[in-house]
Amino acid sequence: MEDYLVSSRFEIQYDFGFFLRQYIDCLEMNYTDFAKDIDVGASTISQIIGKHRKPTDKIILRLYIHSNKNFPVSLWYRLLEKEKINELENNKSILEEESKYVKHGLNFFYTNNLF
Repeated sequence: MEDYLVSSRFEIQYDFGFFLRQYIDCLEMNYTDFAKDIDVGASTISQIIGKHRKPTDKIILRLYIHSNKNFPVSLWYRLLEKEKINELENNKSILEEESKYVKHGLNFFYTNNLF
């Protein structure tokens, strides 16, 4: 997870759900038993893994606690952040829609003078 997060490249297959599934698999648990361990519904876990739902802050905190603080909140949250950055930077429809509201954006030009 750390290696992926330090790389600048976004890879769609390495989303939050992928790493959650890896975590559960390493524990040799099924979704139902794991969901009971962190007191959420198995369908919630399944939806997060299946990319149908984003984890809440409470779930991220429970993952942190469940891992005995070996997987920090920041690690889980950075996965979500990396996904969101990719979505905002690469979703053309969002960019086009929001461009309508921006007037007089920055216009940089190159000059040889430093000051």
